[in-house]
Amino acid sequence: MAKLGRLQEKQPTRSSRIKAYKEAKNQYFHAIREAKTSCWNSFLEKAQGKEVFTTLKYTKERTLRIIPSLQYSKDGTIRLVESFEDQCKAFINTLFPKPPTTSSIE
Repeated sequence: MAKLGRLQEKQPTRSSRIKAYKEAKNQYFHAIREAKTSCWNSFLEKAQGKEVFTTLKYTKERTLRIIPSLQYSKDGTIRLVESFEDQCKAFINTLFPKPPTTSSIE
């Protein structure tokens, strides 16, 4: 029994190893985040001339245009639309045209 107790004191338990792993992982990622922040801040402090535009390029929100300009035919004329609202109208008019008018049967 005494030997078993000494072995448990020398060898860490599974839960303590998991806890140590999580702490080490958190410290590692925290150190990376701190290094990135300090590197970015020093870059901003030293930025001069055209480097200012480089920072703008890095921080500018990138917009992704999924639907390019559309060209469609309406009333016999070819139209080019670019705004989202006009593209929606173009899709609706092209995919769901108005039904033809018919005269009533007498």
